[in-house]
Amino acid sequence: MYMTQYSWSLLIVTLFVAGCGSDNSSKNDEQDGGSDTDTDSDTETDTHEPMTVCQGGLLDPETGLCWQDPFSETLMPWQDLISYCENLELGGFTDWYLPNIDELRTLIRGCSFTEPDGECGAQEGFQPLYWEEEWETFCLGCASLQGPGENGCYWDVGLGGACEGKMFFASSGYTDEPTPNPDEWEAGMVVRFDLAGVAGEGSSRYARCVRQASM
Repeated sequence: MYMTQYSWSLLIVTLFVAGCGSDNSSKNDEQDGGSDTDTDSDTETDTHEPMTVCQGGLLDPETGLCWQDPFSETLMPWQDLISYCENLELGGFTDWYLPNIDELRTLIRGCSFTEPDGECGAQEGFQPLYWEEEWETFCLGCASLQGPGENGCYWDVGLGGACEGKMFFASSGYTDEPTPNPDEWEAGMVVRFDLAGVAGEGSSRYARCVRQASM
């Protein structure tokens, strides 16, 4: 049961009806004794260092990763995007690769649930299943197009390209099996940066390749 485009559309409607983008913390307050765990964006408290130019893209000074910019606008299946990044020659470098889900989540800005230290437990080698509460509570992201990036994307303001409705693959695999075999992944994990949501996806999607920059 992958997160299809139809499922994401239902998610956006659900978040809207629930009041995402307004003060809707009462439901979660009941669960955690009053702490603020609503799905509003956190752009006003974003403390990330701004990205700077690197050869072929933009450098995240917090991770030392150089991110392809602009990203590939060609829709491709998961395995094809892994090969695309591995064969990419850009900025005089050939060591590009498709980021794993831990690396891809470091691009998220303004949504504490799915940033690397957030409550969403999806990570390299492990993912909670969709029907578990963790997906529904923490991995679905924040209000649509309320991030600090251009056009409301949940990435650094310097990164280019439109994000609305676009899912970006990680190299990390995803399966619906309760005890997944990493050698038999059925699909890849994705981040949808118009929501900062994390999911698993089997269709053709986009990629933003990455390489380790010299610091």
